Amino acid sequence: MKSKFLLVCFLLVSTRLYAQEVLFIDGLEEVINPQKYMLIYEDKSRSLGIEPILTSSLQRKFEPMPNHILNLGNTQSAVWLKLKIDIQTEKKYYLQIENPYLDSVSFYYQDEQDNYQLRLTGKKLPIKNEDIASTHTIIALPANPATNKTQTLYIRLVSNRYMFIETKVITQQSVLSVLLHRYLIELVFLGIILLAIIYNLFMFFSVKDFAFLFYVTYTFFIGINLLNTRGYLSLFFPEYRDFIGRYTYLISSIYPIFVMLFTVTFLKFKKYSCTLYRIAWVLLSISIFRIVLNISGLGSFFFKGSLFFLTLDFAFYIISGIIIYAKGYKPAIYYLIGWSAFIILTNWATLSYTGVLEFHSFSKYLTPTGIVLETIISSLALANRINILQKENIELVQKQKENLEKEVQKRTSELEETKQEIEKQNEELQEQRKELIEINRHLETQNKLIETQYRELHQQKNEIIELNNNLENKVQRRTVELKQTLDNLTKQHEDLAQFSYIVSHNLRAPVARLLGLISLFNEKDYDDQANRQIFEHLKKTSYDLDTVIKDLTQIITIRNDLNKTKESVNLMQVIETEKFLLKDEIEKAQAEIHTFISDTNTIYCIKSYVQSILHNLLSNAIKYRSNKRKLIIRILIEKMTDFICLSVEDNGLGIDLSKTDTYKIFGLYQRMHEHVEGKGLGLFLVKTQVESFGGKIEIESKLDVGTTFKVYFPI
Repeated sequence: MKSKFLLVCFLLVSTRLYAQEVLFIDGLEEVINPQKYMLIYEDKSRSLGIEPILTSSLQRKFEPMPNHILNLGNTQSAVWLKLKIDIQTEKKYYLQIENPYLDSVSFYYQDEQDNYQLRLTGKKLPIKNEDIASTHTIIALPANPATNKTQTLYIRLVSNRYMFIETKVITQQSVLSVLLHRYLIELVFLGIILLAIIYNLFMFFSVKDFAFLFYVTYTFFIGINLLNTRGYLSLFFPEYRDFIGRYTYLISSIYPIFVMLFTVTFLKFKKYSCTLYRIAWVLLSISIFRIVLNISGLGSFFFKGSLFFLTLDFAFYIISGIIIYAKGYKPAIYYLIGWSAFIILTNWATLSYTGVLEFHSFSKYLTPTGIVLETIISSLALANRINILQKENIELVQKQKENLEKEVQKRTSELEETKQEIEKQNEELQEQRKELIEINRHLETQNKLIETQYRELHQQKNEIIELNNNLENKVQRRTVELKQTLDNLTKQHEDLAQFSYIVSHNLRAPVARLLGLISLFNEKDYDDQANRQIFEHLKKTSYDLDTVIKDLTQIITIRNDLNKTKESVNLMQVIETEKFLLKDEIEKAQAEIHTFISDTNTIYCIKSYVQSILHNLLSNAIKYRSNKRKLIIRILIEKMTDFICLSVEDNGLGIDLSKTDTYKIFGLYQRMHEHVEGKGLGLFLVKTQVESFGGKIEIESKLDVGTTFKVYFPI
């Protein structure tokens, strides 16, 4: 009997089966620490699911949580938490896991049939998977007080960075206060960093010293890295969680570049130590290489060796500060103190996160504290640097003043010597002057005679030149007058030919119809039914004749307005105005109008002509659109050597220019497409208006492709 008892005891000890306490939640406590109720199992394969975990062999491997905060360092294992709860209240409770580095959290709970259900959350999953959006993980606990049943929960945790576990069970009412308490502390740190950035950025613009700019830049990236490591970036920008997770190590590898640049500038390596300057550039190259590794997707590989890189950089900062201070640069003491505090606290935090040192509740605030201390001390160092710069400027000005005084004295001595030499030369010149006076007296008599002859010759020459100039001016003026007369006669001839065409082809037809209708009119019986029809035809024919006369009047108006006042015209304003006036036609045609403008869009021209030209070109583009595709109109304004070119391009019906004369396109009452209503007057008016102010118009077109009109306005 005794041997059987000993055998049972031996088996119980050998299986290490721990009796797990049940966490009873009765609603009286707002915040509960559940660590002593939890069991933990480390899945080094990262491959186990809930079914293998429920087997008795793995259940015996669950162990109590050894500390208030469990820290496994930079482990690649999956961690399973087992918690038995009995919720006997209607209050809603949440399980909070304070770790912003958890990539995946699998929460297994029992349903009414005791089957395990899964809820997935984590910082690499969409924020909608979280019960309460936070920088950490907050999971709603299943509650069913009516059944009065104990539930066994399993939580699977995965992190590619640090695995430390600190948990709390909190009520729904206390969630906000718990979050605010943590956020308030962290936002104080971030607020100090932000104030330092703003202050030193202002100082950079004031003193133009790049040490301030490098300080602001690396402090900014340290702040961004702090936001990332504390989980704020994933919280504020949930749609970019995948991007942030992929390049999370990139942020922490950028700021060392600007720290190194700040170190080189602030400690004046070029002045005090060329060796440190060269070493700094080697380390700077390594930092850039680390960034390339992160961009290439090797960030996790870099993270494993980050402690080495950080130690290398930190050692260089401290050694540099000591060397430069020893060489007599007193402000280096600020740098040395600030970075010593930062390095001590950051390394303490790193060793705590990696499991070398014990992880405490305050461990997560060591790095922010080091950053804030370094930020404050470096700001004081930069403030002291301003005083040093002012002192150096005063010394420089004093030195320049002394050099200037020496230069003035030297220059004064040289001028005195030059003055004496000039006086000696003046005495010699006085003697020579007396000799020249005698010679000049002899020459004056001869000069008077020569001057008299020269005046006579000069007068004759001026008379010849004046006659020649007058003759040339008269010939040039007469030539210009003859050319203008010839141009006017040519233009009048063309106008007469055009008007002759109008009279013969456009006025004659309606007049002939009028005469014919009048001859058919029954004067004896005015109430005759045929007279009414004749009257309607007379009315229509009169309207046609009136239209032709109005067109003729418009053409004559353009001819008579050649001296109309020109003004500065903004082409963009004209385009917007015409788009507004043609708004109904544009919407009906469902057209798209795209405008491309160069630096110059102002011309000196008759504004009403410009409006008329653009109106006719846009109207034609809409009127002669293709039913096979959506109408797209492109308006381009570009500056050339002597012109500003306005191009209107469409993708409408187009014209076969190989079979069509350009004269016909711009001719009066000429139409290329008979199926569309029109008079054939628009392009004739455009060409007439363009030529009236010395411009020109060109056309490019392909059948069933589109047409481009280019109007050249002289500059």
